Amino acid sequence: MAVARERGGFADPDPEHVADVGGFVEALAALRAQAGSPPYRTLARLVGPLLRPPREVAFRTVADAFAPGRRRLDLDLVLAIVRALGVDGPAVDAWRRACLRVQSEARTGGPIGVFRQLPAELPTFTGRAEQVRRLVEAADGAEGATVVISAIEGMGGV
Repeated sequence: MAVARERGGFADPDPEHVADVGGFVEALAALRAQAGSPPYRTLARLVGPLLRPPREVAFRTVADAFAPGRRRLDLDLVLAIVRALGVDGPAVDAWRRACLRVQSEARTGGPIGVFRQLPAELPTFTGRAEQVRRLVEAADGAEGATVVISAIEGMGGV
């Protein structure tokens, strides 16, 4: 949850105290509310010129930055949104530091899901036992951060 300070009747989102990506997104939403909740289309028009290089940004791209449940954030987009919402100077640096911190903490949490598992064997999938065995051996032989890129080529279902 984002920590906020009262300022002039508005909750002032403080990005320095957010604990995770979800809290960061909440703080960003509070900043948007403090700025008068500009529509995403308006925000997209303001954000585009602030990006490096300047470009048009779809309003959905901006809206997605505020979506709860995000796991990653685009730092350049976030900083452009923060600037478009009226933040400048050292306060932008505070948002940058917080975004980088929550992103790095999200990465150290490890991968989500189960890896290195093939689907259960299908009784109708036949004739490629040797190729599958070689693929599994290659994947099992990879250690550490080594990535094994493999494929079985052929017409689907044959």
